[in-house]
Amino acid sequence: MSNLHIQQQPTEHAFFRCKLPPRRALYNAVCACLFGLSSGIPMQTQAAEIDGSCLPALIFPVEEKLFNDQNSDERKVEASRLLQPDSNHYRFEGDVVYQQNQLQVKAQSVDYDRNSRQAEFTDGVELQSKDILVSAKNAVLKDQPKGAQLNDTHFQLLPSRAHGSSKKIQYRQEDGQAVLEKTTISTCPIDKQHKTDWFINVDRLTVDQSSRRVIAKDAVFYFKDVPIFYSPYFNYPLDDRASGLLFPQGGSYKSLTQTDPSQYLKVPYYFNIAPNMDDTLTLMPMTQRGLVLDNEFRYMGKHKAIEHSAVINLSFLNDDLTARDGLVSTDSNGDLVYGKKQAERWRGTISARQNWGHGFSSQLQWIEVSDPHFFNDIPVDIALKNKTQTPRFARVDYQSRNFSAYATMFGFLKLQNAPTNYEKRPEVGFNFYQAESWFDFNLSGQAVRFDLEDNPNSDVVGNRYHLNPSLVWSKQKTYGGITATAASQMVKYDLENQPSDSEPTSAVPQFALDAHLVFERTAQIFGESYRQSLIPKIQYLYVPYEDQSSQPIFDTQERSLDFSNLFAMNRFSGNDRVGDDNRVSVALTTQFENAQGQQVADFGIGQMFYFADRKVGVETSPATITDRRSDYYLKAGIGSPQLYISSTLLVDENDGSLQGSSSRFSWQPSPKQQLLISHYRHPQNSSLNDTVSAGGYSQLDQNWQLGGYVEYDLKAERLYETNLGFRYDSCCWAAEFVAERTQLENGLYNDGFQMQFELKGLSSNGNRFKNDLANKFNY
Repeated sequence: MSNLHIQQQPTEHAFFRCKLPPRRALYNAVCACLFGLSSGIPMQTQAAEIDGSCLPALIFPVEEKLFNDQNSDERKVEASRLLQPDSNHYRFEGDVVYQQNQLQVKAQSVDYDRNSRQAEFTDGVELQSKDILVSAKNAVLKDQPKGAQLNDTHFQLLPSRAHGSSKKIQYRQEDGQAVLEKTTISTCPIDKQHKTDWFINVDRLTVDQSSRRVIAKDAVFYFKDVPIFYSPYFNYPLDDRASGLLFPQGGSYKSLTQTDPSQYLKVPYYFNIAPNMDDTLTLMPMTQRGLVLDNEFRYMGKHKAIEHSAVINLSFLNDDLTARDGLVSTDSNGDLVYGKKQAERWRGTISARQNWGHGFSSQLQWIEVSDPHFFNDIPVDIALKNKTQTPRFARVDYQSRNFSAYATMFGFLKLQNAPTNYEKRPEVGFNFYQAESWFDFNLSGQAVRFDLEDNPNSDVVGNRYHLNPSLVWSKQKTYGGITATAASQMVKYDLENQPSDSEPTSAVPQFALDAHLVFERTAQIFGESYRQSLIPKIQYLYVPYEDQSSQPIFDTQERSLDFSNLFAMNRFSGNDRVGDDNRVSVALTTQFENAQGQQVADFGIGQMFYFADRKVGVETSPATITDRRSDYYLKAGIGSPQLYISSTLLVDENDGSLQGSSSRFSWQPSPKQQLLISHYRHPQNSSLNDTVSAGGYSQLDQNWQLGGYVEYDLKAERLYETNLGFRYDSCCWAAEFVAERTQLENGLYNDGFQMQFELKGLSSNGNRFKNDLANKFNY
């Protein structure tokens, strides 16, 4: 201001400046200190996005050309008239516009005093920059000491359009403080009655740039003009992430012994410890049981080439119900069995990843609980509420250009009614690959120790050593190709509790010859042009019979249904059995690609023709399979923005009945409607599993959304799970209610519900029902 230069023209340069408080200081920090702004994304903050049609109107038009001006040092003032009452005073009148550093201030009059180095803007003051719009009754800018004061303001943050008002805004540059008095903040549009659905009133808000802190006094949150939360004082950091309360969630949960479900309320508090470290503590009072303390700690770190991250969950409850009645399970008849009385119940989990550099990496996924019934009773991890077991492991990997190796400890945490499964303690393996000009060589191997937890010294345990060399010759052209494969499956055991040979050994060679042709043409479908490929494929596979009945079954089973099984080298998964085969597999597939080269459809049919009986089975004394032809394998796949189908069917060649199914269907005509269906029937034994799942959601009107999910066993005629969800979603707040019924044991069901509430612009819990639906169908 000391160098204000006036020329005899209505448009001149004025050398005064105003420094605005940062965007976060005016809005994000205040909101975050009340309710928190952290998300479920590790080490980041995710602000809730607002639909463009829901954005509040601008308090006055934005001049975009102002933000495109890169001349940051030029300052200018425009006015209709320039008056100079004396040598120390200047007065600009009529549509005054001041611009500097992508900052613009408009007013009807500006008075500038050279002695006090002060400029006063009056009558329709409008200030805009890249981050904020402010209208004020008047504004005073000072050069000595540097600062500003704006009275009776209405401000709006860009681009979120969060808006508010303040009786007075004072800024002092020497101490880097902005003080807002009688401030109101909201992200909601203003309705016809000039009201918003929610807003926050703060009596006094101090933003301190030097200490990077925000101090709010007497803050009250209003919803529908009703005060629902008050805080007399908050001291809060200006950094990106924010400590504070997150949105609570409520619901009900019922275990085996409860005739009435327990009601619960989750109240999480987020701690921003460091840029690479945070913690969320959740208090969850449950009726009948007591207070659950649930804590999640997250960490990320990097030191030179070493990167590592970890998530640690701890939960604790002094359970009044099990202290009184004892832990409960069901027997083989489905009757309740009461066990020991136990008050202290807990769980601990750790999920960690490390990249050590030089090709080494590691993973850890471990979980422990106080008792097998913990997740059935306590809703800290809904995904495990009906699980009988969950995997846990520790693994180290090494990867180089053509060599990889690993070592792992793999097992299961046994939960309620857990089956008996072998655990790998440990497993080490390697793979070596070498590509030459006319063949590819691959060598893989592993050594595994199979153990059983609490083994009564009657089940077979021991070591298995496996080696699999293979040699592949391939010749590929655009019109087709041929591939020859020679491999060997060699296995050796060192067993305990085995009545016969304790060191069974086998070496089974495998030979396969594959060939295919590719025919292409342009096809017109519904007026659209597609490139169609017709691909016939044939494979001859020969695997001689080798008696493997003395070998145990540790991890081997029949393959799940997939079209690629037509050309698999082994009809079993795992390494305990190699199926004998002398067969030819044929298949005919057709694919469609659009003009962009994206595959939009894929159909296929195939069958296997056997020249010999199959003697090797999973059981030690299997029945010989004498069929000369397999059932038909059918596949269909359609992928488009609206429709997705992925289906593999096994159809009886004699009567056309369905023998196996692995099908998924998704139809989404718009972002507001979706239908999902899946069906799975075990291809070898339909009595094991014949389950259909269906779910979807639909936007009923502008605000209401309805969703549902059902899982049903067609063979057992049993309903596993049913969910019904309602969601109200407006421009600035949302509420969701999900009712669910889940089968427990022997016809008993858990009837419960969950509720959540969120305010747009503060933070987002997301659409829980839609997220759970996607997880159930693995979309």
